[in-house]
Amino acid sequence: MKPSTSLTKKETVKLKQDRRQAKRRINQMTKTLSEVLADKEENIPRELMSSDDTPLAKLRRLYDLFDELGEHVADFTSCGAGCADCCRMPVSVSELEIEYIETETGIKRSLSPIAREGIGDCPFLKEHRCSIYHARPFLCRRHAVYSGDNYWCDPDRCNEVELGMVGFSGMDAAMGYLRTT
Repeated sequence: MKPSTSLTKKETVKLKQDRRQAKRRINQMTKTLSEVLADKEENIPRELMSSDDTPLAKLRRLYDLFDELGEHVADFTSCGAGCADCCRMPVSVSELEIEYIETETGIKRSLSPIAREGIGDCPFLKEHRCSIYHARPFLCRRHAVYSGDNYWCDPDRCNEVELGMVGFSGMDAAMGYLRTT
């Protein structure tokens, strides 16, 4: 975490409040996660490793589970349609994810500087909404903000502070496995 020396006194107070709120929301989210869903998340790496499915089919299974988890997580985040601050940050995308996006959307990859260098707005951001939301990459699915609002999501502020994050270790392990297949 960067030192918060550039924060105003008001922002410092807000940051303390937002960290407490994020911690409460994360605790609530994890406590209310169903045992069935928690087991699915924990077991997904093993299931994908033992599956004879194609890598693309495995990624689809992982994303389906992410969508299921996302329905639960949504009640505890300040993320919502139209915010799009996170769509202004670089995101690394694997070859498999590119193939998934192409298959699901019919959009073929581009070698434009934005796609190649990861600078500027996401090329799929249209009118402050993700135009490929159903096929968005892993890192986009994983991103969630648990503070009361999206103040710290602004690209000019997001690297100044650290707020609570949820680690779904099964999802991370499964994606790590898929990136090596």
